[in-house]
Amino acid sequence: MSKKQLVAEVAEKVGFSNKDTEAVIDALVSTVQEQLQAGEEVTLVGLGKFSVTERAARAGRNPQTGETVQIAAKKAPKFSVSKTLKDLVA
Repeated sequence: MSKKQLVAEVAEKVGFSNKDTEAVIDALVSTVQEQLQAGEEVTLVGLGKFSVTERAARAGRNPQTGETVQIAAKKAPKFSVSKTLKDLVA
């Protein structure tokens, strides 16, 4: 499902215009991004939890040369699916 299709589906369900619904979805995405950037978790009941995980530095290998390279530590976004959604899909 594309963003355009999502906007149309949600707009139909709640009775908003497509323009208003797109603004709400954009605000939701923006807010989740801002909270993750600040290191906070965002939980959407029935959907799941967005969080930030830290990946430790590690040694990797260049597949072309076989040379060992150091991969720096970094933070990465993580999404954990809620039990409700897991059970619904299963």
